[in-house]
Amino acid sequence: MDQRRIKPAGSNRCGSIFHISLTGHADHRSLVLANGNVGKLLRNGRAVGYLAKNYQELLFEFQKSLI
Repeated sequence: MDQRRIKPAGSNRCGSIFHISLTGHADHRSLVLANGNVGKLLRNGRAVGYLAKNYQELLFEFQKSLI
């Protein structure tokens, strides 16, 4: 298996700008997906009822994050 790494011109460090850029995109994608999942959860009446009864603070934080 070929183990070469793509590096931008002029970069000889492992933590290159290219790598940071890809990591940032992955983090952004994860946040977008998590936000969608929280929104879906809050549209489920049974789930909201359970959270309201057992995890009021968590429900509040979820609702606040979608505003």
